[in-house]
Amino acid sequence: MKISKEGIALCFMKISEMRDQLQELGEVMSDREMTTIVLNALPEDWGNFTSSIYVKKEATPQVKCGLYAR
Repeated sequence: MKISKEGIALCFMKISEMRDQLQELGEVMSDREMTTIVLNALPEDWGNFTSSIYVKKEATPQVKCGLYAR
């Protein structure tokens, strides 16, 4: 899934809904998987942002991203 004209908020909502549906089926998505899916959905012009998140994640693996907090 890539973000298009629908915008970031709507795309994130769809990804969250898919995660919830998977959870209902017994498949739990880790925080790392959720972060990777969201970052990969961002348009290419967000490349610098996503690269910096990946670099930070590799340098400090204990850091959690607040993108998916409930």
